[in-house]
Formats: sequence, C-alpha cells, structure tokens
Amino acid sequence: MGRDSQGVVESAPGVLDQLSVAMKLALITQDFPPSVGGIQTYCRELAQRFERSLTAFTVFAPRVPRTARLEQELGVEVVRCPGSSDALPLSLGLALPAAVLRGQVDTVLHAQWQTLPVSVALKRLGLLQGGVFAAAHGRELLLQPLGRHPRLQWAYDRVRRYMLQAADGVFPVSRYTADRLLGLGVAEARCHVVPNGVDVAHFRPSDATALRQRLGLESSKVLLFAGRLQPNKGVDTVLQALPALLTSCPELVFLVVGTGPDKGRLEALAKELGVMAQVRFLGRVPFDDLPRYYSLADLFVTLSREEPPSVEGFGLVFLEAGACGTAVIGSRSGGIPDAIRDGETGRLIPPGDPEALVRSALPLLQDAGLARHLGEAGRAYVTAEGHWDRTHDRLLAQMSAGGAR
Repeated sequence: MGRDSQGVVESAPGVLDQLSVAMKLALITQDFPPSVGGIQTYCRELAQRFERSLTAFTVFAPRVPRTARLEQELGVEVVRCPGSSDALPLSLGLALPAAVLRGQVDTVLHAQWQTLPVSVALKRLGLLQGGVFAAAHGRELLLQPLGRHPRLQWAYDRVRRYMLQAADGVFPVSRYTADRLLGLGVAEARCHVVPNGVDVAHFRPSDATALRQRLGLESSKVLLFAGRLQPNKGVDTVLQALPALLTSCPELVFLVVGTGPDKGRLEALAKELGVMAQVRFLGRVPFDDLPRYYSLADLFVTLSREEPPSVEGFGLVFLEAGACGTAVIGSRSGGIPDAIRDGETGRLIPPGDPEALVRSALPLLQDAGLARHLGEAGRAYVTAEGHWDRTHDRLLAQMSAGGAR
C-alpha cells in the first residue's frame, strides 16, 4: 500500500494472495445492462468476475422487461427491484434486508452512493456482518439536483456527506475523484483509489483495412474522437485546431464517433471554420466495432474540460484506445491524468487549448514510428495494469481487508 501526494490510499497492484472467497457479496447499482454507459460497463465487467471468484454473489438492479436471456448470458444472478433507477434506493428497502436475513448477503458494494442508506441501516442494526462499500466515479459527487431549492439542496448535500462518511470504504476511480471525496469528509484511511479497466480480449489491435476502405480513407491520416457529444468533451477544441493541423497535414480526416446534444453546435462550428469536408460525424458505433475504429486511427484525442457536474472522472476511452495500440492525447483535466502516463503512454495538454493540441499532435501525425511507440507503450500498460481483472483484484482485496487502513 502507498499514499499519493494528497495522502489518499492507493491500492497496491498485484494478483490476490490467499483472499477469502467466502464473502457473500451484493453489488447494488442503479445502472446495469441492458442499459449502456460507463457505470453499466463497470458493473457488468466486475459482476462477471465476482461471480467466478466468490462463494455467493448477487446483483440488485432496477427492474427492466425481458432481461432473463441477458442475465443467463452474463451468468450472474440479478434481483430486479420494482420501479425506475431513481426509485432503487427505496425499492431496495425490502429486497436487500430479505437477502441479508436469509444469509445470502454479508457484504455490499454500491456502484452509487445514493443506494447506501439501506445497507448503512442494516450495518448499524447489526444485521449486516461484513462491510459496506461504495464506488465513486466523479459526476455524482458534484451534482446539485435541487439547486433551485437551497434548503432542499442543503439537505441533499448533508445526506450525501453522511452516507459516504458512513461507508467502511469508498473506491474512487481516480485521484481527482478521491480529492472530491476528501472534500466531503471521507476519511483518508477509507478512501482507496481503484482505477477502471478495459477488457483486453475485446480491445486489442484489429485489422481495420476493410473499414478504412469502406470509409474511403486509404490515403488519409485519421484523428479520432469517441464519446458522448456534450460541451465539456472538448470536440470544439479539436475543431478549432483543425485549420492549423490541415496546413501541415492536408490528408488529415477527423472522425467523430458518438451522439449527443452538442452535435448541432459542433457541425455549425466545423462549417464556420471551413473544415467540414475533413470531419465525419459517424454517430453511434456498435460496441463490437469499436476496436476497429481505434485501430484505424493514427491518433485518438479527447480534450474534456471540467464543467461541473460534467467532468471526466477517469477517461476509460484512453485505455480502450491504448489497448488497441493507438497513440492518445488527452487534457490535464479531471481524472484523465490517471488514464494517461504523460510522455510514456500518451500526451497530456491543457484543456481548451487548440495551439497545444497542434504542437502535440503534429509530431505524432508526421512520424508514424513515434506514434507507434506511444501506442505500443499504451497497450503494454493496459495489458499489465489497466484491465478489469486487476480492478476486480484490488476491490476484492480492499473489501476482504475491511476497507480502512
């Protein structure tokens, strides 16, 4: 174990040694397949690994129609609680105590702090014999959903602080998120950074020849963004850098993968800058096809800004691209510095700085060997440290030890 410069406990790397697998764990999440998103991926990947490593494991999630086949494919027992995702903190009030009293659950991991109250109450009553733990991703710590009603927002903030402080351990996905937790009063000894991972069997270098031909990019250099199109993602910064990049690299094409509310503004900006002919808005791409898009790219870039509550809590896309052997550039913003080792597995630049992007991107676009070197280093890092098996090991080690240090 070690501590970073802020004193936050960082989980030690390494494979588990003689951990107890007798834990009866419940993973409680408001976001679980078939819905899609970052937390859904986090929960799906960890659920499949907990199922294999523990004596007893159950997921508690909102009820969704026709999920039996999906759950059979995942190989995970899922208790579907009535109501929507927002109702889970209440509907859990019957399902979780029943499972605890039947001896099916003794330890609980919450994917979001909002579902903590039932577990905290069960622990205080002496009914839950193991620990109560929570993951922390970033955005949920900054939300002000009742901001128009100051007194209600004050109460909401108080509940959030109390619940996070009451957990036996909290697992932020980055040092940035850990700092937010410390600001909410979570004790340093209970705050353990456990980064996200990727599925290295899925995200790996792939033959993108057919895709390059289909998109008519045989003689092009490709700059790629993949993610939700929202203002803080910094796609506008990339567009602002394109005129200068095209001056030195006229064969460059910028592929934008993803959908979102900012698409119209970005298209208008591309037209205003006179670069629309070199930009392709491709929309949503199937998950199974993403490795080919990452492999197609000469350079992957996301320049997210901190616009609370919209922040990049970690930056999983950088690990996905790196796992595919693609060089990456990210902004020094939110949790992105935990996903990129600056100068080793990619490059970090200030957010909102088109000139900095030009200075960092041009050498990589003009020197294939340099870009390949960064991409290979990125893949080596992900296969050694940045995969879901390692995330699972770190979480299980902390929960087995009780969380606090």
